[in-house]
Amino acid sequence: MNLIPESCIRPLRFETIEQNFTLNLPFNFAESNMRSLNNHLMSECSKSPCLHNFTCIPNYDNDTYECLCPRPPYEGKYCKDVDECTTGQHDCSGNANCTNTIGSFNCTCKDGYVGNGRNCTEITIALESDMLRDYGNYSYHAALKTFMDEVPEDVVNTRWTRCWSGKNDGFDVTRTFHPQCDGKGATVTLVRKNQYIWGGYTDVPWSSPSTNTFYNSTKSFIFTLFNIRGFNPQKFNIIKTNIAVYHHHHNYGPAFGGLKDLKIHTHASTMKYNINKPYAYAIPPGCAYNQYCNFFTGIEDLYTIDDIEVFYKNTM
Repeated sequence: MNLIPESCIRPLRFETIEQNFTLNLPFNFAESNMRSLNNHLMSECSKSPCLHNFTCIPNYDNDTYECLCPRPPYEGKYCKDVDECTTGQHDCSGNANCTNTIGSFNCTCKDGYVGNGRNCTEITIALESDMLRDYGNYSYHAALKTFMDEVPEDVVNTRWTRCWSGKNDGFDVTRTFHPQCDGKGATVTLVRKNQYIWGGYTDVPWSSPSTNTFYNSTKSFIFTLFNIRGFNPQKFNIIKTNIAVYHHHHNYGPAFGGLKDLKIHTHASTMKYNINKPYAYAIPPGCAYNQYCNFFTGIEDLYTIDDIEVFYKNTM
């Protein structure tokens, strides 16, 4: 039974951040207690109790407040972030690391795997390089694999065998590179100066003609793994296909693009005749056509190298 006369009851309308509603309350209560309740709840919200800047709204029915946030990935009265990595509420690959973030998570493939974190494929190290072992990591192999995967047909089901190592065999090309690598088919060349690593691929077999000879190729390219921007793999495709590679027995090892884009001279570790000048291949960032380019080595001039490796392909 309602003991309060109807004449003493009047509607009182309240507006909050998220709600509009009308309560029929005794006017004496409405004038005092409701104002006190409203001030109390608004005061609680003014303290910003909700985590991660979520909105606080008074809940008059229960004399409390609520935090508005999506659930999941948040939980609890204050919108606490759910750690999906700890609770297992993520879809990262079993070969990936899960890192919790506010409201979400990130998946990153583990060393030895490549992918988007949800799907991670093991990197097949088909090129046993001392250089990449000692100065690189799995990311170097993954970048090189990506470059090679773009070569039509040439490298499918291929394992690469080293035919020349400057560090192990010496840098005299007449005694090492040409006798060991000529006529082997498609090759990959890796060059190192300090921490910088770059090189080239060609489908044209190396040879030792009696006269200077340029060879045509539409598949050859040069690349960098570590350059003046750090680990920043980039590939530069052939433009002038008629001078893709250069062969000469007496003075040169691998030479790409008119003796300019990438030329490795005999005794390259001690003789400063090696060169990078964009000419027949795409121009690297910050470099100019037919001008010394420091993008690969940090040196805008002729230079010596610390090591070189050449690999030829074996189809499995």
